[in-house]
Amino acid sequence: MATYVLFLTLRKQTTLTIGARGSHTLAADDYLYVGSAKRNWQHRVGRHLIKEGKTLRWHIDYILAEKECSIRNIMINMMNIECQTARKLIGQQRSLPPIPRIGSSDCRCPAHFLQLNAPREKIEFLLIADGFMNMKDQLKHDN
Repeated sequence: MATYVLFLTLRKQTTLTIGARGSHTLAADDYLYVGSAKRNWQHRVGRHLIKEGKTLRWHIDYILAEKECSIRNIMINMMNIECQTARKLIGQQRSLPPIPRIGSSDCRCPAHFLQLNAPREKIEFLLIADGFMNMKDQLKHDN
């Protein structure tokens, strides 16, 4: 199992409906999403890079489908540390949940979709210290 972190930018304030969670307004800002893939992380992350024509299955799908949202970086760790990573970022006040429980409906974390509360570079540095690999150079889609 692998854990991945998507670094996102929302270019302007956007109101969107996130499945059964209802309508929410997100500020124009930088966000991240901590997720995991049980088998093929490349397939899961590749699915996130697709902008149109996919079934909206997970909370993050609704956010990524917004035209103002783009993926700026992806970091991967080959260990199952999804919840540990989200909780660490929240606990250190590096990132804050803009909407409670988004991305964490199958665990007890406050959220796995987080608004950055520190420069992206500092968060990337923390993740590298925890064994994450920076995949920015392999991000081939301009979304």
